[in-house]
Amino acid sequence: MKKLLIVIAAMFILFIAGIYIFIPGTINVSKVAVLNCTEKGAERLVGRQHLWPVWWPLGTDTSTGKAAVRYNGYSYRINRKIAEDIEIVIGDEDDAISSLVNILPLGSDSASFIWKCKLDAGFNPIARIAAYNKAGQIKKNMDAITASLQQFSAMKENIYSLQIQQLKVVDTLLVTLRAGFTTYPGSTEVYGLITRLKNYIAAEQAKETNPPM
Repeated sequence: MKKLLIVIAAMFILFIAGIYIFIPGTINVSKVAVLNCTEKGAERLVGRQHLWPVWWPLGTDTSTGKAAVRYNGYSYRINRKIAEDIEIVIGDEDDAISSLVNILPLGSDSASFIWKCKLDAGFNPIARIAAYNKAGQIKKNMDAITASLQQFSAMKENIYSLQIQQLKVVDTLLVTLRAGFTTYPGSTEVYGLITRLKNYIAAEQAKETNPPM
């Protein structure tokens, strides 16, 4: 009987020691992905909570406005922007966890997506196990949400609200006009340039075959 108690005590000590060895006091959770869209397009989708319902995983309770969006037992809401990061608060029935999303350009039409957060596991071994399980669920949700964002952003019409095609110009002649502005050009400036092009074509007694690009 005494030997059995010693064995049980030794196994218990090893179990507790294993918790402290394999579960750190601070658990880092992250998701890294590549989005097939521009940096600005990705920032618009992620940084505007009212757009979340169009790309979040199916079955999500996508309550908009300041209310959080719920997915798989957790709530998500934008809290603020910190420099180049977007702070998203992840909450459950117990507490709320601050996470950061960073989006950086990789090329002309792709961007990196980095989503990360930290969980304080504490010193209590039971609390560490609970934090480890929570981190696993948060990671699983991050994977699903990011995959849904990747799928949605890969379609250009979802980013620009119109279908974009890359075609070859087959016209014999192409008339171009270059102009510089100190501010972002509006409709008045754009249509003013188009009018100048039309007037030039008419003056040269040429014929327009396609709309302006």
